[in-house]
Amino acid sequence: MNTRKGYTDKEIADLEQVMDVLAENVEEFQALMKLRGMTEDQPGYQNFVAQFVRNKLRDEALRNEFVAKLGAA
Repeated sequence: MNTRKGYTDKEIADLEQVMDVLAENVEEFQALMKLRGMTEDQPGYQNFVAQFVRNKLRDEALRNEFVAKLGAA
């Protein structure tokens, strides 16, 4: 298992997957944030991101450990 700055390849791939989903759906994500009155510094923001990504990835999200950690925060 390779690590880079303390992260495994799997952790890096999971984070990249989350960032890709957010980048591909930035307009929808921002509109939903505005609709719900959500800001990045609010409690629950990580949960909000995790739920959004889960909804976009469906079955893939079950294998993404970064999404699971966000949802548990």
